[in-house]
Amino acid sequence: MNILDVAKFYKGKYVANFKDKNNNPQKAKYSYAEIKLPAMPDKDLTMVIVKGLGLTPMILISNLAPESKKLTKTIFEAYLKRWKVEEYFDLKNNNSI
Repeated sequence: MNILDVAKFYKGKYVANFKDKNNNPQKAKYSYAEIKLPAMPDKDLTMVIVKGLGLTPMILISNLAPESKKLTKTIFEAYLKRWKVEEYFDLKNNNSI
C-alpha cells in the first residue's frame, strides 16, 4: 500500500502546540503506525504522521518503536529542531553569497 494512503487513515490522536519560525503559534495533530517497507521486510519501523503543517501529511519514519504519546512527540519535536537548524544554515549560506 502507498505510504501516503496509509497516512490518510490516521486523523491525529495527539496534539502538539509550538511556534513557527516567525514565532506564530501552530497546532499539529499526530499519530503513529507500525510499518514495514518492501525494501526492508525484516526491519520493524514506525511511521509518525503529522497533520496541520501543510496540505499533505508530514511522514517521519523511525526505527524507534514508540509505545506512548511522549516518545511519538519526541520524534516529531526532534525533526522540527533539525528543520530549524537546516533553515539557519540555508539562511547563513545564502547571505554569504
